[in-house]
Amino acid sequence: MSDYIRFSDDCFSIRVSLTWQLTRSDDSVKESPVDVNLVFEKGTNGWRCVRMTGYSFTEPESLVRVRFMQDGKPVETRMVSTDARTIQCPTVAAPQGMETVGWLMQMKDEDGKPYLRRVLEPDAEGNAAVPAGIFDEPVDLRPVYLNKK
Repeated sequence: MSDYIRFSDDCFSIRVSLTWQLTRSDDSVKESPVDVNLVFEKGTNGWRCVRMTGYSFTEPESLVRVRFMQDGKPVETRMVSTDARTIQCPTVAAPQGMETVGWLMQMKDEDGKPYLRRVLEPDAEGNAAVPAGIFDEPVDLRPVYLNKK
């Protein structure tokens, strides 16, 4: 194991390299190299592996955790490039008589007081433009609803 990277208090990755030895029915052994990055997220029941990828997080690209939440629970968590200009938003069920129209992020004003700002407005396919600077640090996003027309 190597290349431990902490993305936040509840998300990290680690690179795992090993040689998998498979014994065939004729007792011959086939070796297969495995070299992957595992992404772990801390949940209510402890740590769990949420992604396995061949992508190297130690490359110069900077990634950040983006967590889509609904009713205080994670819907989807992704590692996203800080340079991302678009993102595919997950589909979430809206309360009866309402529709999901975007995603909110908690921000702070110049006095340090928190407020919510709509930062993502997905199109009909769920794609949304990402405003510059929004994904500079780990973020939790919450859906915003409006009455159906």
